[in-house]
Amino acid sequence: MLYMITAQEIIDTPLGWMVLQGDESHIKRALWVNEDELTIGQGTMPAEWKAQATSQITAFFRNERSQFNLPLKPEGTAFQEMIWTKLLEIPCGTTTSYSEMVAPDQARAVGSAVGANPILLLIPCHRVIGADGSLTGYAGGKQRKEELLRLEGAHHPQQLRLF
Repeated sequence: MLYMITAQEIIDTPLGWMVLQGDESHIKRALWVNEDELTIGQGTMPAEWKAQATSQITAFFRNERSQFNLPLKPEGTAFQEMIWTKLLEIPCGTTTSYSEMVAPDQARAVGSAVGANPILLLIPCHRVIGADGSLTGYAGGKQRKEELLRLEGAHHPQQLRLF
């Protein structure tokens, strides 16, 4: 997938560096990176969303915010975009399984779409777990997924609530 990236913001979070990339008006990617993966200086043009994103993500990690109100524009197939929209409907502190997002026979397709989410944290794919309550994969790493769920109040499999 080609992204037209003209703006970038790097945010130091309690779970590591998060790089947000987009154009002047929308965030198109948000990824966790290691310090040696940081590319500073690329895509540094001004963007309307940079200050808001930094403020909202910082507030989230301080438990002062549970939702984001940022201009997101992920790019994918129609099915992926439908699944990413459904992810935005999962309330903070709750989880769901892949099979509960659509018809159970489409769980694998849902898993692929969730795994292709280009905007981690802001589109909360970390709130999707296995049908048995297990913490399944997360592009940001399983430890980050567990920490995010703990921060949101859904940190033990027996406490994970399916909506």
